[in-house]
Amino acid sequence: MRALAKRQCGPCTVCCVELKIDTPELRKKARVPCSHLSVAGCGIYATRPPVCQQFLCGWRLFEEMGDHWRPDLSGILALRKAPDELPVAWRGAPYGVHLVVIGGEAAVKRPAFAGYVAAALARGGHRAGRCGDA
Repeated sequence: MRALAKRQCGPCTVCCVELKIDTPELRKKARVPCSHLSVAGCGIYATRPPVCQQFLCGWRLFEEMGDHWRPDLSGILALRKAPDELPVAWRGAPYGVHLVVIGGEAAVKRPAFAGYVAAALARGGHRAGRCGDA
């Protein structure tokens, strides 16, 4: 999947804090700022590791997530999951979406959140409601 040309990270650095990274080039714990993160963004942006260069959050991938879904604005980090990363019962899907709530209760109370989940269910993502299977 390719990034939407109109979407750039801009000031958002949520992935630099929230994600666990365990590669030979970079290791960091989840919910801990990357050691290269500065007030101005990534301090090694031009030479950042491949894991960072290749990462695209769901907001940069999915057209149905409007501009207000940028993770630092919405409090939700959407992650695209490959079929082999999904529970066995879901592996027939072309991909899955994991929503990481970083903005607490306020993030899930936003109308956009409820609208996105409702639209996913309407498209046949009925298994999204089976949280216990994850």
